[in-house]
Amino acid sequence: MDANITASSPDTKIPFDPRQFGEAGRRLLDIDWTTTPVGAMDTWPQSLRIALGICLSSRFPMFVWWGPERINFYNDAYIPILGKRHPAAFGKPAHETWADIWDVVGPQSDLVLREGGATWNERVLLVMERNGYVENTWFTWSYSPIFDESGHIGGMFCACTEETARVAAEAERDRLAREAMTTAATLKTWFDQAPGFVALLRGRDFVFEMANDAYHQLVGHRRVLGLALFEALPDVRNQGYEELLLGTFTTGTPFIGRGMRVLLQEQPGAPPKERFVDLIYNPVRDGDGHVIGIFVQGHDVTDQVVAVKALQVADRRKDEFLATLAHELRNPLAPIRQGVAIARSNRVTEERRAWALGIIDRQVTHMAVLLDDLLDVSRISRGKINLSIRRVSLRSLIDAAVETAQPIMDRKQHQLTVLLPEQDIDLDADPVRMAQVISNLLSNAAKYTEPSGRVTLEAGRDATGIVIAIRDTGIGLEPASIDRIFELFSQVSSSLQQAEGGLGVGLALSKGLVEMHGGTLEASSQGLGKGSEFIVRLPAPG
Repeated sequence: MDANITASSPDTKIPFDPRQFGEAGRRLLDIDWTTTPVGAMDTWPQSLRIALGICLSSRFPMFVWWGPERINFYNDAYIPILGKRHPAAFGKPAHETWADIWDVVGPQSDLVLREGGATWNERVLLVMERNGYVENTWFTWSYSPIFDESGHIGGMFCACTEETARVAAEAERDRLAREAMTTAATLKTWFDQAPGFVALLRGRDFVFEMANDAYHQLVGHRRVLGLALFEALPDVRNQGYEELLLGTFTTGTPFIGRGMRVLLQEQPGAPPKERFVDLIYNPVRDGDGHVIGIFVQGHDVTDQVVAVKALQVADRRKDEFLATLAHELRNPLAPIRQGVAIARSNRVTEERRAWALGIIDRQVTHMAVLLDDLLDVSRISRGKINLSIRRVSLRSLIDAAVETAQPIMDRKQHQLTVLLPEQDIDLDADPVRMAQVISNLLSNAAKYTEPSGRVTLEAGRDATGIVIAIRDTGIGLEPASIDRIFELFSQVSSSLQQAEGGLGVGLALSKGLVEMHGGTLEASSQGLGKGSEFIVRLPAPG
């Protein structure tokens, strides 16, 4: 066969050598076209020859379908798309070659051959078996009509590109991105939910790159990200942390701190509050080993430090209490021994013996009161006290309490004033225990008031219920003392020299008994030397 394909009309010859176009060109020459619907090569119309010249010479995947049977011509760039369908597909009807995807491409080619319009398909999924297994493939292609010399559509031209690798790469990219986002989200969740505070500081200015929820909570939820440490937290400056951070940044040596005190504002402009933290400064290095930042991690241990300090205070108070208890129990022993010695003497008068027995009785009574107070506090703490609540009159409680406290009032020559409403008031209370509370408060006022002082008891009813107030002109209280005078074994140190001793359990006992009645006991003072006021509030009877 002549290697030069020419048009049937001499003046429209387009000479080209198919062999120069590779395997597809050789296939074009090897096939006996007289046995195919397109007929002998020298009968091919000029439009087909031109289309084949364009197709075979292109390095872009292309094919030509010619005639009603859509006989398949393609170039070398299209061979990989065919897979195992090549070389059998060359010169065969397209519907035989692409039977598995003909439901997609067949109707489109029908439309082009019938109406002459071009099509455009972008990244269309085609499920085909071209390499011995079914696979998902994606293609972008365009079908264009080829008009013959008579103006009719003789076939169609297709330029296409396979997008399978790109789609797969993009899918893998998206998968990796999703995994990265999931991993990042997981890490952020772990970071934010870490039990301790965590922050990443960049550079010598210690700019916040990351900070978790615990860190934001520690610093009062202030904005820190993107800001230098001492710009974001100016209240931390001059507390020694700048030097510690610079030391780690400069030397690359981690720093570990335990129970470190720091004053932090809960919000800008607010007074700083004392916190305690355990923390570690770890240097962050680049690929060359240079320190480029600091990783901060730690825990807010304020509660633990405060608890330890409270235990230390409680331990100290326990020691003070034991010393006071020993003193309070030892003091009566000397007069008791003296009284016993006098009572045993055969030479003592009956009057002297009675005097000695009186001393013994008073000192034993004093010791019994101390021990009873201790036992009552213990019973309250263990929930072992049972109140006998009944309807009682306020005046009867006040009378019983005043009678109990009157001896110490008389001994210290105090002026006791009792102010009660004209009409008596009823309340629900254990009369013995509530009288004990009021007498304790009266005795406490007498003990902590200089001789010839004034003590006032005023009781009545207001909108909240029953109110009993005991005021004195005594030594008063410092503001810091008011919060702890109701604690067990607590004594106000500045008053010890002026008071008549005591174990520091009376107010704790009184508060416990009032609360068992559903009420409150509060203290107030204008300061040292300005007296004190204790107010009992009880619910009105239902």
